[in-house]
Amino acid sequence: MGLKMDPELAGYAAGPLPTEMPSDATEVTLGPGSMLFVHRGSWHCTEAITDALSLNFTFSAPTWIDIFSTVLRSHLAHSPEWRQTADFVSNPERYHEAIDKFNRMLAELSYEAPGWRAEQFLGTTETDEVVSKISSIST
Repeated sequence: MGLKMDPELAGYAAGPLPTEMPSDATEVTLGPGSMLFVHRGSWHCTEAITDALSLNFTFSAPTWIDIFSTVLRSHLAHSPEWRQTADFVSNPERYHEAIDKFNRMLAELSYEAPGWRAEQFLGTTETDEVVSKISSIST
């Protein structure tokens, strides 16, 4: 709250970020030895009302965006063309060349994508054990 929204979040946020907690927010007071679990995506703020030491452990299970972007990057990294430096993208004289090249590369990728299956890619983001379980379920 009170910070500038990052560009990715701004792309899908329904409006500006709140500047303060809503009046109907739940307030939780923790004592010594207490622990609180806050779900992903929950708005929250913290305040120590006395001298305190707190530890914050974050465990973030991957989202589908995380998995797909990792899979896509891994797939594209095998292509010498995708690994090339896009050095002329910011050159106004070569901008149309950049557009043409990128459109061609995207068209090739979209031709490949319909044949992709999750079983081919999950190993790039998950352990072999998870992939084995998924494969045994799907066969």
